[in-house]
Amino acid sequence: MRALAGVSEKMLAQQLNELKRDGFIQKTTYPEIPPCTEYTLTPLDESLVPVLNQIYAWGSSNQMTQRFQLTTE
Repeated sequence: MRALAGVSEKMLAQQLNELKRDGFIQKTTYPEIPPCTEYTLTPLDESLVPVLNQIYAWGSSNQMTQRFQLTTE
């Protein structure tokens, strides 16, 4: 498994399983040594790509210089 900064293997596996269960990704396991697993987008998820691209474009053109923090009062 490739390392992702700040993400444990357990949490990654849990999130991938939830995305698979909810129909956002497909999982293909190849019978190789070492085992190889591939995750791909489903048509449901692919339909979100234009929306995500617009959100990305908006965020890029409106970069925030400070992080927002939630406060409890």
